[in-house]
Amino acid sequence: MKGEKMNNKKQNIKREMKETFNKVAKSFGEVGPKYWNEFGNRLVKLANIKEGAEVLDVGMGKGASLFPAIKKVGEDGKVIGIDISENMVKETYKEISTKSIENAKVLVMDVDKLEFNNQSFDNIIGAFLL
Repeated sequence: MKGEKMNNKKQNIKREMKETFNKVAKSFGEVGPKYWNEFGNRLVKLANIKEGAEVLDVGMGKGASLFPAIKKVGEDGKVIGIDISENMVKETYKEISTKSIENAKVLVMDVDKLEFNNQSFDNIIGAFLL
């Protein structure tokens, strides 16, 4: 019973987070502190991502770490970003399309239910994952 209560509580929190980020996705990062990109760049630097690497960015939001990782891996690398918020994924996809980036994709996915094989990535990053 206790485990079931904890699981229900976790699912409720996830649902609330997803709903919140779906609501703010369009303007996320445009208001408030301007630290997202600074921290994203710093994380990519600290992660020691190499050119040609395959990178997974969990909880990517609007790409504060995703876009620096794309730049770091170069044309021979690949970056996949995942987020539980459909609208965050849509907004990030728009930017990827606008910039004609071909070595990245973004997916709606729960970090607790990853759909990748083990050892699929050289680096896994998560800057602002809740």
